[in-house]
Amino acid sequence: MGQRAPAGSRRPWRRILWEKQDYADNYYDASFLSSLQRNVNVHVHSFRELQLATLPLSQHLSAIMIFISVFVHIYMGILSAAEMIWIDIALGAAIYASWSMSPIAVARPASQERSLVVSLVALTLMLYLLSPVLKTLTEATTSDSIWALTTVLFLISSILGNHVLRRTRSAQAEFPAALSLNAAVSAAVVLASRLQSNASVFALLLFSVEWFAFFPITRQQFTTADAPSRAMSASLGLGIATVLCLSMTSSTVTALYLLAVSTTSLLCPAALTWLQQYKNELRGPWDMAVMRGGPSSGFHM
Repeated sequence: MGQRAPAGSRRPWRRILWEKQDYADNYYDASFLSSLQRNVNVHVHSFRELQLATLPLSQHLSAIMIFISVFVHIYMGILSAAEMIWIDIALGAAIYASWSMSPIAVARPASQERSLVVSLVALTLMLYLLSPVLKTLTEATTSDSIWALTTVLFLISSILGNHVLRRTRSAQAEFPAALSLNAAVSAAVVLASRLQSNASVFALLLFSVEWFAFFPITRQQFTTADAPSRAMSASLGLGIATVLCLSMTSSTVTALYLLAVSTTSLLCPAALTWLQQYKNELRGPWDMAVMRGGPSSGFHM
């Protein structure tokens, strides 16, 4: 602690640095704590506020688990390549319909829409032509290594994703973060290489592009802070679909998914809400001086 100077004939102490005073450098006067302020700029978040902020992450986890479930169904022969292609067509039509009814369609000119359709057709043809090559991509690799690599890539996709809750529906189509999207598609390519037919590889890769590149844009339009009920309903619907898909694959994986989503959307917001009572931000005369004014008006502390 600083030293209090004894009363005497010395001039009163001033809180300045540019003048030598008859006091020790660590001297403080009786008014040192008079301007103490607590939690001036602290915003207390409600549980619902924090829960809404976790929705993009929980939706991303649900999307990954649904994709893994689809792969398992194809890998085990439960879902044929022809059925998967029809699912791809239905999903693409649903995404296009949702875009047509969103602010994105209003702000998009007709020429840009035609360019988008041409790009999608070109991408589909490219995936179809590359399917035989991608099918043999990991022939010399063991399945255990493939499962481990896929897990790592999906973890990278989850960590590097842009899990920010938008405030309002926007006319600007925002694609997923590049690194997150690349990791997810790379995991899809690795998994697709373990399938038995070129048609299955093509169907799964087309689904991965729709699911990880275009479906998140649709999710963003329904998950916004200005409509919490709609955002919660979209996340709940996606979560129910995930549980239904996983329940046909593995009860253990279903339980792990429910644990992860419950921790993300319930436990973490509840813990942070409870911990806010211990927040104690102190502001006082010891804070760094802030320069105000300009060259014409002079500087003030």
